[in-house]
Amino acid sequence: MIHNIVKIFLLFLLIKIEIFNADARRCVFADEKVHIINRLPSNSSRLKVHCQSKDDDLGYHILKPNDDYNWSFCDNIFATSLFFCHLWWGKKDIAFDAFKARWFEGERDQVYWVAKKDGIYYTDVRPIEGFLEKKFNWKK
Repeated sequence: MIHNIVKIFLLFLLIKIEIFNADARRCVFADEKVHIINRLPSNSSRLKVHCQSKDDDLGYHILKPNDDYNWSFCDNIFATSLFFCHLWWGKKDIAFDAFKARWFEGERDQVYWVAKKDGIYYTDVRPIEGFLEKKFNWKK
């Protein structure tokens, strides 16, 4: 009897270790992807992007018109993943939460942020003009 309890405990422990050691390509809870897309006029300054979380600094990126900078990650078991971004366009800029984990609000495996000349737009479906929702104006 004790032998069976020990086996069950060891199996439970092994499963728990595997869940918490899942790598980014083998997400146990949710595989998420964030896109930052440059839809600024082609004759204007390039878009400078810096995104990070508490644990991961993704560095600075310069986007030409129509470039799509994106990254994937695993949401954690506690749904506390948070990535924030700072975008610069000439003398204008904006900082915002690009991804914030949420409980019980349906599935979304990709989010899209689109920089346009009048502000920053959001969608969680493919970025087709009719589905974009304006979220922020550029700050001067």
